[in-house]
Amino acid sequence: MSASSTKAQLRSQWLAPVPADQRRFVSIWRRFVGMGYEVFLLVGPVLVVAFLYTVLTGSPPSETLAEAAATSSGPGLGSTAAEAGTPQGATTAQPGQDAQGVHELLRRIGLQLCVYGAIAAYFVWGWSLGRVTLPMQTLQIKLVDRQSGGPVSRVQALKRFAWATLSLVTGLWLLVPLFRRDRQTLHDLMAGTQLIHRT
Repeated sequence: MSASSTKAQLRSQWLAPVPADQRRFVSIWRRFVGMGYEVFLLVGPVLVVAFLYTVLTGSPPSETLAEAAATSSGPGLGSTAAEAGTPQGATTAQPGQDAQGVHELLRRIGLQLCVYGAIAAYFVWGWSLGRVTLPMQTLQIKLVDRQSGGPVSRVQALKRFAWATLSLVTGLWLLVPLFRRDRQTLHDLMAGTQLIHRT
């Protein structure tokens, strides 16, 4: 038997649906370890995405809003305001600073969206069509469709990631499995997926 045929046979076995009575559910602690492993691996790519975004959008402003506020409220504010006919202690709006603040806010939102999109692409690719991420492979974890036991589609993987975001933010990813025998999380229930041990 050639190496290519052996590889094709192994892949066929891997993609074959897993019957419901043969699925071994993943414990909470194994999920927690896998999540920590994923976070560790994503630190480098996230920094690369942030660096590229900063380079492509230009360097951040040399003077931040905090520095501008500190400068405008310095010791000489009272005399300057009095000379300008403005009551002492009042600040004068500067359109340039406002525009700079809006620009900085948009840059930060854009960076967060880029990082979130990169993380989403990583997990959607790693969860769909029978693939696994490195932590899943290390911990012998496999994601399958809850009904058929076969590979997860890209739509399911995207739906799982969206619900996983909400689940992690609210802490439901840890609470829901405590009340279920199969230890499935909220995002698995909503996406129609199931996390099992590899066979």
